[in-house]
Amino acid sequence: MRVRRHQVGELVAPPRQPPPPVLVAVVAMVVVVAMVVAVVLVVVGVVLVVVSVRLLRHACHHAGPACHNSAVADRWERPYTPGGGRWLVIVWEFGSLAFLGWTATRTFGLSPAGGALVAWALTALWLVGSWQILRMGVYVGPAGIRIRGLLGIRTLRWAAVERIVVERRTARLLGIEMGLNVVIEYAGGRISTPLWAEGIDFHRRRPAFHALCRELRARHAHAAAAGA
Repeated sequence: MRVRRHQVGELVAPPRQPPPPVLVAVVAMVVVVAMVVAVVLVVVGVVLVVVSVRLLRHACHHAGPACHNSAVADRWERPYTPGGGRWLVIVWEFGSLAFLGWTATRTFGLSPAGGALVAWALTALWLVGSWQILRMGVYVGPAGIRIRGLLGIRTLRWAAVERIVVERRTARLLGIEMGLNVVIEYAGGRISTPLWAEGIDFHRRRPAFHALCRELRARHAHAAAAGA
């Protein structure tokens, strides 16, 4: 057995004491609670999204009192192929939220449990936003037209639609020209749709944009002739 000899005056560091069991138990409890809270937040977010989608599916914002949810058919189709720009937006949002989470963790000195909680919350936000981006657009059915935006849905019967026009829009505050946009006019006002000639679906696809405009007008004319 080898014994280490120390010279006179040599400082010997005391042996490191293990952390108290109470501290270890508290840290473990904090980590477990943070993980449970993160899981609960994700589950609650998913439930809220599912409930909101089902409620919004039956929502019918209309121009007159004759519009009822039961009169609007459930067979909705998007009469165009979504563009690849949607996936670019989703990837960009993922990178932005990841950078936000990293910055928040470094700035506020979050613990691993806090960083995990932020990561769970941002991931849930990204999943919900991506789902909405993939579903947004203009849908048509036998009884009407549905505009699904990022945060809500607007449904109109064909009988309530007066005209479907294409306008060159300009930002009110900045005065920047935003390009051509499909606008639906009805008795109670006007609705700006997510259909833009230079948007995520039709950038560099101007013929497809004009073909969609003709398709929407033809659907409207056909429904008006049939008395929908």
